[in-house]
Amino acid sequence: MTAVFPTSVRNYTPQQDLVNTIIADNVNSLQEEVRKIQEVLGSAATSQNPLTSTWTGSFSQATTWGTVYDRIANIEAGLVSGVAGAPYPLISGGSTITTTNNKGLLIRAGATSLNLLETYSFANALGFNLDSAGLPKVGTANVIYVGSSDHSALTSATTAAATAAAARIPLSTVTTAGDLIVGSGNATVGRLGIGSNGQSLIVSSGSLAWGVPTDTTKLPLSTVTAAGDLILGSGAGAVSRLGIGASGTVLTSNGTTAVWQAPVTTYVGQTNGVVTTAALASGVVRNVYTRTAAPSSSDGIVGDIWIVYA
Repeated sequence: MTAVFPTSVRNYTPQQDLVNTIIADNVNSLQEEVRKIQEVLGSAATSQNPLTSTWTGSFSQATTWGTVYDRIANIEAGLVSGVAGAPYPLISGGSTITTTNNKGLLIRAGATSLNLLETYSFANALGFNLDSAGLPKVGTANVIYVGSSDHSALTSATTAAATAAAARIPLSTVTTAGDLIVGSGNATVGRLGIGSNGQSLIVSSGSLAWGVPTDTTKLPLSTVTAAGDLILGSGAGAVSRLGIGASGTVLTSNGTTAVWQAPVTTYVGQTNGVVTTAALASGVVRNVYTRTAAPSSSDGIVGDIWIVYA
């Protein structure tokens, strides 16, 4: 008789003492089924003891096994080595969790302060983790996310810094050595590049500029344009140029200003020898000199009288 296990389960009819006749088949079928169960479970006789774990081998996705031992050993191999595409995460990595209607992974804290999730570097340094409240951290530092206290503090500080920066002059305003920052209006500035050698900072048309300074308390050199020019007062705090006169003219007053004109002189000849009192009183004759030698052109001034005695 052939055992039917594990394909099916043999049915037995209960036997009654002193009623049923016990035949050999009753015992033989039991032996066959027990033997078959032993073979399916595996035994130490064939190095397939179902009570001994080996944790070796590679996982197979076969659907039929010769013994229960083989199937258990395959499950152990899968647990140790992992199975690509298995419906559970692999400890060796590389697993993909695809969600349909359920959460991909749910980690819920119990009555504990331990972290829910921790990651470590090769040097065993704590990296990204979730604390017992489910909040992200890197090491022991908080991760900034919208709505976190750190994010709110950063946003507030950034806004304050931007407000403060708006009230300051950007460094980019200065582009060259010697630049000046000059106000161009209310809360507005501009760049004034450095001037040329010898220039000074002056006010021009209501703005600062580099130029040649003009001292209004001094006479400009440009007033003089030719040799012999005189600078003549033309009014209170005002001057003008008086060019040199013609040859032989003298500087005199016309009662209003100084002018160049021909001299007016009364001469007394040698044969006359008389200087009248009226001539002296009028100022035409200024001085009267006597000498024995004739005067030279450098002697005296206009209006002088020379009397020469032989």
